[in-house]
Amino acid sequence: MGYSCWNYFSKHAILADSSLQDIVHPTKIIYHDWMHALLCQGVLSSCLYNLLEAMDCWSNLHGWLGHWHVPSAFQNFKPVCLQPKRVEKYRRASKISSTASELLTILPLVSHYLDAIQAGATSHKAGVLCFQALNLLVEQFGATWKKAVLPHQIGSQAETSLHLWKETGWHMIRKHHWLLHPADNFRNHGCMPNCVAMERKNKVAGQQATAIQNTRNYEESILHELLAQELTTVTLPDTFDQTIALLRPKAIPKKLLPMARAIWPTIKEPCNGVSTPFTATIQHNAICAKDDVVPAICLGLKLERCCAFYHSKGNMFASSNVWLW
Repeated sequence: MGYSCWNYFSKHAILADSSLQDIVHPTKIIYHDWMHALLCQGVLSSCLYNLLEAMDCWSNLHGWLGHWHVPSAFQNFKPVCLQPKRVEKYRRASKISSTASELLTILPLVSHYLDAIQAGATSHKAGVLCFQALNLLVEQFGATWKKAVLPHQIGSQAETSLHLWKETGWHMIRKHHWLLHPADNFRNHGCMPNCVAMERKNKVAGQQATAIQNTRNYEESILHELLAQELTTVTLPDTFDQTIALLRPKAIPKKLLPMARAIWPTIKEPCNGVSTPFTATIQHNAICAKDDVVPAICLGLKLERCCAFYHSKGNMFASSNVWLW
């Protein structure tokens, strides 16, 4: 609690400032972080371990996941948490130890896998239903930022998942109790903060820490490096730009020239103003990369594999090998 609220000595700590004691009351609002409750050694990771161990399908699922194409941004997370060496570690600990990013990447694939093999029609039906209920709860938590779910729906789904867990006979953990509180947090405060972004930020700190050799002032050295990196990032002109655009575009290669001319017949060589990247920003500041599958809204057009061409800031540019539907 002290570390989460910065309630330890620091000359810059907000809670140590006596002039703010009548304003700052951190202990009057308690949020249960749903990311740690469900994903990071939480209820859902425990459910997934119990289910896969009972079905003894670790190897089969790992091979099945290898045939899937996931967005390039999550490519490193897809199969890694089900590698044989990791599974041996899970069995020794009787639980899955993985990052939230790894679980979020494979959850929809595991759900589809269970449907494909009709696991719900086997003796493991109770465990499959429990997993599906918890998976839906994760989706509901993610939908709170867009106000696409109501507090009573979250509360009802949490109760359902707890009821299904009891039917499996699996051992319950302390974090099961956390699931009873997020609905009230959402009802009272209108938002559901979580630590997913902070968990991903741990990787940034780790990258800086690996290169530092000053062990006498190790923590301070990391702080200085991270602060300099973050200040540099926020001063870049396009850091907070959420417009649809290409990232680090380059001149269009010759092999894409016929396709560009098919769309813009008036283009002449050299194709000034036409460029292509490996990545591009799309709606809601998301990023798509080469060979990613991207949902697109089209007016009566059925798009198959093609080049995705965009107009932004008056310039024409193309992104090749993006799948649209």
